[in-house]
Amino acid sequence: MPFEEIKQLKDFIRVHNDSEITISKSLTAYFIRNDALMRVKVFIDEDNKLVGLMPSEEGYKLSNNGGGYSICCKVLAEKLPTKEFFPKWDKKQHMLVFSYETVTLK
Repeated sequence: MPFEEIKQLKDFIRVHNDSEITISKSLTAYFIRNDALMRVKVFIDEDNKLVGLMPSEEGYKLSNNGGGYSICCKVLAEKLPTKEFFPKWDKKQHMLVFSYETVTLK
């Protein structure tokens, strides 16, 4: 069997089983303005099963966490499974958006 490369994940948001949510370093460019790291506002659309993370002057503080940055948002972490999500930048909403459509909320 030939070797197959296992590539490092990038452009992901990982929900941990505690209240921590990690945003990969590759996505932090969306949260930098004037060479400063912004805060994050968290939005949820339970009807369409979407989560949005918006750069803002107010909100959750991004903390350096090795390969990425993290926020502590227990309310969101309790609603989502412990796994990786792959968000896209929504130009209209001005935020990273990902779907959790295959997941049933607790």
